[in-house]
Amino acid sequence: MESLDQSLFHFMSSSHFRPLHLADIRYITQQLLEALKELSKFKLVHGDLKPDNIMLVDHKREPFKIKLIDFGISMDVRALIPGSVIQAIGCRPQKWFWEHR
Repeated sequence: MESLDQSLFHFMSSSHFRPLHLADIRYITQQLLEALKELSKFKLVHGDLKPDNIMLVDHKREPFKIKLIDFGISMDVRALIPGSVIQAIGCRPQKWFWEHR
């Protein structure tokens, strides 16, 4: 298995959630869009996209180079039902959780 540095959430947490520079946000966003574009070629939806599942590869050598991880609840696009929710329960807004319990 590949050794990765830390999650984007951990990085943000360790820097007390100080905002990133716009150039860094752009770089991360471009990489995420490329990853999602690749998933779309295979007709897959990640299903659990959050800062915990965006890993920094090696922040000291390659600042903000990322990899997308945790495809545990990814789904085939053709299996999705319009209006269905596939994200992990822990990421759902509290109001939604209590209304759909």
